[in-house]
Amino acid sequence: PLALLRIRDRASGAALFSPDAPTMRRRVLWRRYRSRVCVMAGILVLNAGSSSIKFSLFSASRRPESGDVICEGACEGIGNQLHAAAKDAAGHVLLKEQLSGEPVHEQALSWLLGWLARQFPGYPLIAAGHRIVHGGTRYSRPVELDAEVIAELERLVPLAPLHQPHHLEVIAALSKLHPDLMQIGCF
Repeated sequence: PLALLRIRDRASGAALFSPDAPTMRRRVLWRRYRSRVCVMAGILVLNAGSSSIKFSLFSASRRPESGDVICEGACEGIGNQLHAAAKDAAGHVLLKEQLSGEPVHEQALSWLLGWLARQFPGYPLIAAGHRIVHGGTRYSRPVELDAEVIAELERLVPLAPLHQPHHLEVIAALSKLHPDLMQIGCF
């Protein structure tokens, strides 16, 4: 799903990468985008549940593939006793920690973002992808999450009441914690 990201230059609005472009054009756009990135950058993938946030971090220096994960893990026990764990691509344990308090999704996400920034300072986030259970009939492919899309997803809560509210809570929390970060919903 991350390969379907549309990346635009913030100043000019010009497409730096678009999945709709013909294959050759996509390669040119991706190379042009890569050449503008001075440092490595990261793409965060999130899957929020009722008591957990699963995550993966990918490098944005090239088109991400499933085997290109930098680290992956989960914050589990949200609303109870939070436990965070993460492994690198080789399976080495990077994090195994039990945290005090009974954090909600926003607090767990804030802690996770801080840990990622400290652990991977060379990978500042440029985008986040969210696994969202229900997009209704309108959304079945990745889409940039703006106010209109989020309003439609909120309308769909009755179709997935055990899952959709948690996705929306994490989207809202990430918007608050990282307001300039592009967020993509993947259905």
